[in-house]
Amino acid sequence: MSMKDCVHAEAKKRGWKIVRKPNELGLIGVPCFLKKDTPGWCEIWVGANESDQMQGGLEWQYGALHAAEIRGLTNGSVCDRNGDPIQSQISSHGRNDCCTLSLKRNGQDYPDAWDALDFYSQKIYVKFRTIPDDTQEVERPYKFQIPREASKDEIRRLDRVRGEKVAVIGLGGVGSWIADMLTKADVAEVHGWDGDLIESKNLIRMPGAIDLDWIGKKKARWFEETYSKARHGIYGHRDYITEQNIDDVCSDITFGFITVDNDKGRLLACEAFHSKGIPFIDVGIALDTVDDQVNAAIRIGISRSHDERWHKFILKVDDRGQDVYSRLELPDISAIAAGMAVESWRKVRGQIIEQKAFECIRYQVNSEEIFPRGRGEDCDE
Repeated sequence: MSMKDCVHAEAKKRGWKIVRKPNELGLIGVPCFLKKDTPGWCEIWVGANESDQMQGGLEWQYGALHAAEIRGLTNGSVCDRNGDPIQSQISSHGRNDCCTLSLKRNGQDYPDAWDALDFYSQKIYVKFRTIPDDTQEVERPYKFQIPREASKDEIRRLDRVRGEKVAVIGLGGVGSWIADMLTKADVAEVHGWDGDLIESKNLIRMPGAIDLDWIGKKKARWFEETYSKARHGIYGHRDYITEQNIDDVCSDITFGFITVDNDKGRLLACEAFHSKGIPFIDVGIALDTVDDQVNAAIRIGISRSHDERWHKFILKVDDRGQDVYSRLELPDISAIAAGMAVESWRKVRGQIIEQKAFECIRYQVNSEEIFPRGRGEDCDE
């Protein structure tokens, strides 16, 4: 494998970007320390002609063909964790956003620009990877780098959900927001189940930018193709849940979120998760209109493993309620409901302190009052 191939392979693995400019070859997005304990990203540039040989005559090289300019800085230098500048550093015209490094591999000239780019990137990346005794790098599910390590306490907190395999039943106004939040919560897998097609009204309710190309396509396909770009473990199941596939829905799942908009599907999912000992959260939004204004209430039902009391908090939605909900585009209320549901999940899993084990939380939007109910208490006023 040539050095060019090696640099391309490393860049692909690390999420770095290779850019060519007239007389320069660059590597963008390399993690580094900008000052003591302050991680960031930098750009590494070396002089290169069209044949990938080292190119001289650039102002920032100061006559050194082998030099590299490091850009994207904030303090005029690229450092190790302790804030000490990497050796052989030359200030670049007194600017804070860049500096010039003058390094050689084993004291020898570089065979070509790719070899120089490889050496400089590894020199900076190694300094970034050197971590203190009380921290370590964490395996995370994302396809991009987050330039930080975690302390032992942080790792234990992540470990509470790292192996979680979550099913989200229904990817509508609330479910799509829950799925969005879970994909950023370091869980192992997120499975979204929904057989619906995306309508124009859904684009207003869903997280992210509005993309008209998704109209007429399955919500589950949108979920899988959108979030798989950023992380591993995303699965979009393009089916409604039924008695025939409910065992597949529950297979190898450790937690469930139920956000379907019909009583039959909600009951089926609750019964299935309960029978298999899978804890779950059911989320419902009740809407009503008074003249030209809206009343809204959010209900979060929390069922731990094999808890028989979940029947008490299941929201019943009649045809009139569904008609009101289908006509209103209120992504803010959906996002609030999703946030409350995910927060409740974090409490169940021990990431957030839970002073009392609630089994139902009702939020009255018009009065901004929250009515939590403990285990065994009635979820209605």
